[in-house]
Parts: sequence; C-alpha cells; structure tokens
Amino acid sequence: MNGQKQNNFAGQPSVVLIVRNAKPFDKLRANGQLFSTQQLPYACKIPRMIETLTIITLCVLYLVFFRPGKTPSLKNPLVIDRPGKYHVTLAPHLNLAQPFVEAIAQRLMESSERSGDSGTLFFKVTDKHVTFHGHDIYLLAVTQRDGILIFQAAAPEGDSDHLQTISEFAQSVLARFPLTGEPNVTIDQEIVNAAQQVASAKRVEIAQIS
Repeated sequence: MNGQKQNNFAGQPSVVLIVRNAKPFDKLRANGQLFSTQQLPYACKIPRMIETLTIITLCVLYLVFFRPGKTPSLKNPLVIDRPGKYHVTLAPHLNLAQPFVEAIAQRLMESSERSGDSGTLFFKVTDKHVTFHGHDIYLLAVTQRDGILIFQAAAPEGDSDHLQTISEFAQSVLARFPLTGEPNVTIDQEIVNAAQQVASAKRVEIAQIS
C-alpha cells in the first residue's frame, strides 16, 4: 500500500499550501508531509507585498491629486463665486483671509437688505493669521450690486496710498458688476456694522479708510 501511494505521487510537481493569517507554528499538509508556516519560502509572500504596496500607492495618489479642500496655490488670485449671493476676489498670497471675508458675507446675508446697490466701502484689516512680505495688514473692499455682495482683498504696495491701492484693485473687479441704481447709504452702514461685528468675534482689527 505504501509503495503504491509513493508511485501515485511520483513525477507530480510539489504543492505548497498557503494559509493566510496562520499562526507561526500552524501545521500544513502538502504532498503527504507536514510543514510549519515558518518554513514557507519567502517568495510566497511577494504577491501579498505587491498588493499592499499597490494599495498604499493608490491612497497616496488620491491624497495628492483629489483630496477635498485642496488649497490653491498662494501665487494665484483666489476667486470664490457663490451665484446670487456673493463674489470674492483675493489677491495672491491672501488665501488665508477667506474665512474672515466669508464670515462677513454670511452676516450680511442674514441681516441686510438683499436688493439694491451700495457704495464701495474700504477697510484696513489687521489679522495675525494673514501676513504678506512683512506687511501685517491687508486691504479690503466691500460692495453690494443688485443684491450680490462683492469683496476684494489686496496687499499694500510699498509706501503707496492704501486707499488708492485697494480702490484700483476693486475697480478692476467691479467692472463686471455695473450699478443698477443709486447707492443706498443704509446698506453702506449695514456693511460697516457687519464687518465690525465679525472682526470683534474673531479678534481681528478692522478700520474703515476713506
């Protein structure tokens, strides 16, 4: 009987059974012999290593190219458009001003008149989280046109007049948003109040310039 069993296996290729999650001293039977999992050849682990490396690589690529909330380059202007609500243009390197600006927009949408036009209000903002090339301030313009709030933020330019700097920047954006009627001074005051309230809540210093 034993001789016959040996003849049946003669000439057949060896078979090694792989059991995943096996304990180090589990016994496996292959070709009628017992093997410890520690005796399995290293080559048997290569496919599993390749599979793991492939999954890690795909996860890294996703995080690099498709992760939500990816921050735009600081070298480019940041434009945020919420149709029918507000439009924000932040000059290069002022991306970090976004939370403060959008907080003002939210406050105004909750409390102000949602139609008509305002004048353009200019502010100097001091925020410890937003600095640019040694400047500890940035300039902000706020306007309402036909019920849409429009914000522009720019960095100071050397010793140039702050009002001139932000006014010119604002005009370049507002060219796309023409006046639809006479500016309403009531809306102007609402913008000033909202900016001051948000600044106080966020511990940001803001001062109107004119």
